[in-house]
Amino acid sequence: MVDQNMEQKIFLNKNRVILKFINILMKNGKKVKAEFLFRKSLKLIFLETRKDPFIIFFKALQNILSIVTVRFIRKRGRSYQIPFPLNNKQQLSLAIKWLIQDSRKLSKQKSSFFKILSAQLILASQNKGDIIKHKNEFYNSARQSRPFAHFRWR
Repeated sequence: MVDQNMEQKIFLNKNRVILKFINILMKNGKKVKAEFLFRKSLKLIFLETRKDPFIIFFKALQNILSIVTVRFIRKRGRSYQIPFPLNNKQQLSLAIKWLIQDSRKLSKQKSSFFKILSAQLILASQNKGDIIKHKNEFYNSARQSRPFAHFRWR
């Protein structure tokens, strides 16, 4: 069983990043259910790793953060993929969305959502997993479209 300190820590430690994660995780206004899933995945992380789940959560988010995004711009009758830099807020939102989307996609195929979310967080904190591959593919597409970056200002 999870000790009482761990239980209190999960309920009391709510900063802006955690609240943002819960709000993006929420579906159809069911915030209590989103908080429950988040707490359950943190408990599972603690039971599997015996480390502070918040450290693993923030390390995973840090590893998922993307610096650039690719947008489509139409010039002279052609569409170009152009890399755009992201500010800190956009980086965090994109990382959280990628994490939740990948977890939801896998939970439809396999088992319960909180188990997959905790596994994804553990893998991302170790710089492994599908989300890191997704981020690297995203970087590769941005790197390949660097020659068209000058269209950004025209």
